Amino acid sequence: MIKKTIPYLIIANEFCERYSFYALKTVLFSFLRNELNLSNKLAIFVVHFFVSMCYMFTLFGGLISDIFLGKYKTILYLSIVYFLGTLLVAFSSYTNKLTYLIYLGLGLISFGTGGIKPCVAAFGGDQIGDNGDHKKLNKFFSFFYFAINMGSMISTFFVPIMADASCFGKETCYPLAFGSSSFLLFISIVLFFLGSKHYIKKRPNKQKLIDMCGKLKNLFNSNKNNTKSLDEDSIAKEIFEKQSKKFCYKNLFKLFLPVAFFWMLYDQQSSTWVEQGFKMSTKAAFFNSEFKILSSQMQTWNSIFILCFIPLFSQCLYPFIESLGFKLTPIKKMASGIFLASVSFLVSAILEHAIFLSSASNSKICILWQLPQYILLTAGEILLNMTGLEFAYSEAPDTIKTSILAAWLLTVTFGNFLVIIYSALSITSFLSVIESETFNFFIYSFLGLIAALYLFKYEATYIKNK
Repeated sequence: MIKKTIPYLIIANEFCERYSFYALKTVLFSFLRNELNLSNKLAIFVVHFFVSMCYMFTLFGGLISDIFLGKYKTILYLSIVYFLGTLLVAFSSYTNKLTYLIYLGLGLISFGTGGIKPCVAAFGGDQIGDNGDHKKLNKFFSFFYFAINMGSMISTFFVPIMADASCFGKETCYPLAFGSSSFLLFISIVLFFLGSKHYIKKRPNKQKLIDMCGKLKNLFNSNKNNTKSLDEDSIAKEIFEKQSKKFCYKNLFKLFLPVAFFWMLYDQQSSTWVEQGFKMSTKAAFFNSEFKILSSQMQTWNSIFILCFIPLFSQCLYPFIESLGFKLTPIKKMASGIFLASVSFLVSAILEHAIFLSSASNSKICILWQLPQYILLTAGEILLNMTGLEFAYSEAPDTIKTSILAAWLLTVTFGNFLVIIYSALSITSFLSVIESETFNFFIYSFLGLIAALYLFKYEATYIKNK
């Protein structure tokens, strides 16, 4: 009985952890802009640098898990680091004076959440067992993915409401919003610890790293063009030998390069789209009832649409398109995902122009007009994210599957760096563009379109080289 409940402890842990992370991410931009009075440019830098570091540290988490600590200790220790970071952010939002604490807290959070990210799902899979049936494994990962989206949806809806409340003599209550993140993360640690005595804990393999480093050293010291002298079962040979045409690093780079442009667009729903919402009317009417929708709350629609679109795409859209005679290959789905994300920014550019025109008459456009861009972005996410990771993993040789998973996560880091670089260039200031936000959205849309077209074109080359 206990063994059956163990995977659900991990799923509950993931729900609480995802709530914690998205609670922070959802209101971070508005906190930086409204409470710390950072400029739009600096707030964008902080948010996207934070997100990029969260995914950069996945490499570190995977390394210490596989080689030194194992998954269990890595998750437990780094969750505590993560928790301390959330406490610092919550405390700094209360004082608003020790601003360096929020940056220290964000650093600890990115280190903690990034470190556990590659471990939790794999650790949950370990509990099913190496010989566990596929139905149980599929069931676990279905619940796991559902927990991620439920945690995201609940936090993105309720946490902005908390931040908009009044407390401690202020018109806002960011300590409550960030404090809820700390509380849920504490619960996640407790839930994870409850199953400690019953987990299947696979030991780290230090010798594997030593063997690989030794063989790689021998490889590079020898004639690189001569692989005949290498032992047949050498790990280095499996990685570098030309027979591994199925998925070489060169093809991997070409495939993942445009994916970074998708994340460049996707993660701006936590920054530039929030900024756009600040300029819109947050009042909406539904069946003669008026209600308020906060700018940060609009991100909730992403999780809602994901939960609705997944069965719609898999059960209806994909079969319908294929019934028309169009073969939906994984690369076509990924390219279509980037294309839809690009179109979403074209829509946001048109909306931004409408906001600019309405400001002249002192009127505001309802924030619900952001819904079309969220629908397009979410559809793009399903096409790219759910397809791309499975495709890359299935195509990779066994010896470099972990590297490919890490490379996939790093595309998020690179995508956020692209936002930082573009923002730092200040092109609109240099060109003296009047509607700078509209111009920026058009540029982002254009960059996404180029990446999508590149991937569509690359499919033929990939099939040829396979």
